[in-house]
Order: sequence, then C-alpha cells, then structure tokens
Amino acid sequence: ASPSQCSCGEQSWAPGLQATNCYDKGLSSVPAGIPDNTQALTVQKNRIESLPERVFDSVGSQ
Repeated sequence: ASPSQCSCGEQSWAPGLQATNCYDKGLSSVPAGIPDNTQALTVQKNRIESLPERVFDSVGSQ
C-alpha cells in the first residue's frame, strides 16, 4: 500500500515499472510507507526542503 497522499502502481508509459506518485501534494517531507518495490518516486511540486540521511534505504531493496 502506498502512503495515503500518494498513488502507486505500474506505469502505462513503462510497463513493469512500479512507481509511487506524490506529485503536488503539499508535502514538507518524504512520506512514510513508500512501498519497497518502488522503482520511480515522483515528489516534484512539494515543499520538501531537505532529505534526512538514509531516507530511501528501504526503497528498492528487494
């Protein structure tokens, strides 16, 4: 399951690519709960000013 503010799924423009889309959601930080099979993460148009060290360590680690 993806974070409540985001949508997740296979992308029509890239079959097989698992993406989490958090575009323009007013986020000030990377949301918790990004699926570990995420291969592409969209966070443009948010208010994220910095990324904590190791914030993506569990993403894509399958």
